[in-house]
Amino acid sequence: MQEINLIEAVRQAMYEEMDRDQSVFILGEDIGVRGGVFLATDGFLEAFGANRVIDTPISESAIAGVALGAVGGHAKIARRVLEEEGLIHLLKDNKLA
Repeated sequence: MQEINLIEAVRQAMYEEMDRDQSVFILGEDIGVRGGVFLATDGFLEAFGANRVIDTPISESAIAGVALGAVGGHAKIARRVLEEEGLIHLLKDNKLA
């Protein structure tokens, strides 16, 4: 079994899921052209297009709100929600719903 770091594991999981299911999209700050802070989405824009790799403004609550609102029928990856523990609590407490 190949040993990889956490960022590469997340990257591979996101890529595999987006490749497997056309309804999956990802949104977050600087994830498109720049490939994310840790380059976890580097190359995703070219591979999946701008309709599925969506750069957002710097607004964590907006990212969480869009992800929560888009749940109906779509799988999505809101990268910033996963990284910001405080936002996960907002969603859990339904403060954004």
